[in-house]
Amino acid sequence: MNLSVALLRAVADQAKKYAHAESIPHCLSYGDAPAVCFFPYEGDSRHGNFLDRSYKAIQANPEWRKRLTKVHTLGKGSLPVTERGRWMELDTCMSSDALLMNMRFWTLSLARRRFSDTGPASLSQTVDLTARKLTRELGTC
Repeated sequence: MNLSVALLRAVADQAKKYAHAESIPHCLSYGDAPAVCFFPYEGDSRHGNFLDRSYKAIQANPEWRKRLTKVHTLGKGSLPVTERGRWMELDTCMSSDALLMNMRFWTLSLARRRFSDTGPASLSQTVDLTARKLTRELGTC
């Protein structure tokens, strides 16, 4: 098995464990190495594929929120039927966009928490500038 296949299987395995441990609504794709697809919570208050802070930030920004509506291109053939009518790309644990969004928000959140109260003003300003830069990048991905 090549490295990329092993990595995809490891991601799917960890997503499955996470979904079960946290009782997150999900289903599995069809096939030998099923991927996990997370359902958004009722009222779109949460989504199993996102950290809560990430999802709230995405919901609050119209440009980012549009990305939640991108239809999963293989959803009809590889995923069970959903009440929503179709799966979105960011629903699957294999979504690199979802991973990057979570990483960016988590990193910004950690940096702000770590330096906002204890660091010098210049460090706090650096964190804010970095946050703005990443926000611009995320908006154009």
